[in-house]
Amino acid sequence: MGEKFALFAFNGDPMCFIHVVLNALDLDKKGFEVKVIVEGSATKLA
Repeated sequence: MGEKFALFAFNGDPMCFIHVVLNALDLDKKGFEVKVIVEGSATKLA
């Protein structure tokens, strides 16, 4: 069974949000199961 990752974006800083998204894309490309959970002030960035 492959590894699974949950990445949380809760900071309203756009660079932090982009960092989470880029990490999720990288992990997905490597074959891992990835979920991004967006909450808090980051919901305004999605």
